Amino acid sequence: VNDDVLLWLENKNKVLNKNLYISDDEIEIFYISLKKLLFNEYYYEYNLKELIYDINQMLKSFLLKLKYSKKELDKLIDSFIISLIEIEKKLRLDLKQFILTDPAISNEIELVLASLPFDAIIGYRIANSLSKENIFLLPDLIMKYIKSKTGIDISPYAQIGEGFVIDHGVG
Repeated sequence: VNDDVLLWLENKNKVLNKNLYISDDEIEIFYISLKKLLFNEYYYEYNLKELIYDINQMLKSFLLKLKYSKKELDKLIDSFIISLIEIEKKLRLDLKQFILTDPAISNEIELVLASLPFDAIIGYRIANSLSKENIFLLPDLIMKYIKSKTGIDISPYAQIGEGFVIDHGVG
């Protein structure tokens, strides 16, 4: 590598603020933590109070990285945590609709733990709720993770009613 390229890379590293970066791994952990909270009956080893605390801390970290003021943080986090009640209600209706309409699905455990289309719906419900709180970028990062995991692309800003089913995502 020539000296000009090395100098260019060195300058890029000076500009890069790693504290502002939200990694794919962080998004995955956030999503999985939320899924474990919403469907805790299938993840028995988790203490729900600790899980809520961890989700709260992750969201706080993300919002700080996205330059939300400390004044806005508590309001946004509280509002999102409260919205999890509605997210769970919608997901339970989606779950029932899957069972009713897809003969290949035999039980809820299979859907929650192994269904890629249901993972896409969980991700959408979470991302959509964040977008309704006027939180920018984070809903898109969640759906980017979901698309890479499932092959299913849903806009976090789409308006999708209750009892939503995706038969299969790819193929």
